[in-house]
Amino acid sequence: MSERETRQDTPRQPGSDERAGVFSAIVSGILLMAGLVAVMAAVCLLSIEYAS
Repeated sequence: MSERETRQDTPRQPGSDERAGVFSAIVSGILLMAGLVAVMAAVCLLSIEYAS
């Protein structure tokens, strides 16, 4: 029974906030990388169009 109680109390602990912060940081990092890749692809396509 103690395991169930601890599981119910886990979302209220600050540790879950830290996990959410790390998760949001990872997601933001992935979005930043995707944005950089999209910008680089657009620059490459534009350079190819201007070159041709």
